Amino acid sequence: MKFIKTLLALSFGAALCLSAQAITLGQVDDFQDGTLQAWDGGPWMNNIPNGGPNGAGDRYLEVESRGGSGPGSRLATYNTLQWSGNYTAAGVKTVEMHLKNMSSQPIHMRAVIFGPGQATQWTSSTAVILPANSEWTRVSFILSASTMVRVAGSDSFATCMADVTRFMIRHNVNASSGGDPFVGFMGVDNVTAVAGPTVFPNALLMLTGVVQSGNIDSLRFQDSDRLIMREAPPVALGAPSIDVRIDGTSPVSTIATMRLRVVTSTSGAPASAVTQVIQMFNYSTNVFETVDTRQGTAADNVIIIDPTGDPNRFIESGTRRVRIRVRWFDPGTLFSFGWVGRINQVNWELGL
Repeated sequence: MKFIKTLLALSFGAALCLSAQAITLGQVDDFQDGTLQAWDGGPWMNNIPNGGPNGAGDRYLEVESRGGSGPGSRLATYNTLQWSGNYTAAGVKTVEMHLKNMSSQPIHMRAVIFGPGQATQWTSSTAVILPANSEWTRVSFILSASTMVRVAGSDSFATCMADVTRFMIRHNVNASSGGDPFVGFMGVDNVTAVAGPTVFPNALLMLTGVVQSGNIDSLRFQDSDRLIMREAPPVALGAPSIDVRIDGTSPVSTIATMRLRVVTSTSGAPASAVTQVIQMFNYSTNVFETVDTRQGTAADNVIIIDPTGDPNRFIESGTRRVRIRVRWFDPGTLFSFGWVGRINQVNWELGL
């Protein structure tokens, strides 16, 4: 009897542990603890101490495949612990991560969810293609019935999302239940459960001012790499001294919510005398809407904007382009000349 009670207690404790590890909105696997964080997929997986998206000291998961057949033949990794559970109840509709192809040929990455008993598989209908020897790329795998296809079993998409028993990413040129043999390596980092995809800038245009340093890639992370723009004489009275337009492309045409994140600063002295304005382009009216006006700051200021009303007005039909404009105005009383405006990060967080 004592043995049975002990066994039941252990089983109950294990169940609690698994329950506590189930999927939660916002969870991130960044591999900074030096482990594989319960990711599996073959004998050749390692936690690498340097070289992640943030450089030195940024750990990441390295996955190797050696082709042929059997364990380790496919370029894939999966998790049955913290990435299992009820995605629907948790509100998880997208899984984002950084991927790096360290192979001599392109890889076609797809997300896969396994339903109850792992008998049913749904996989991304469209692969994320990373070219050979690519840099770190932030990718979004949208989990919906319209973006995924069933490749094994008979359970519906809704049934699988309510009871995911395994989450996987794998190289698969054409959507299938087994993946493709592959010889090569990939890096994985910052696996994140979100309600919708994050859009990053892919184009910028200086309307007033001059780029002093940085580029479009400087806007992806909040770090020491910034887009720095030197002021120029305004083109008219009351016009900005720095005016930059930034574009991105949404992976979907219809959303439920949109959150804009912009991190800025200025060298104007005093910084508080500079007026900073952020605008979002309304494709329904074809005009920019002012969504934030504030004093400039010398240190990075994280600005979160949740626009009211229908967020779909900020997505262009057909192209799915999103666009903002960041402007700095000189009141004419600054103690500094040749001052700059700085943008550390821009992104749009979409809710499906």
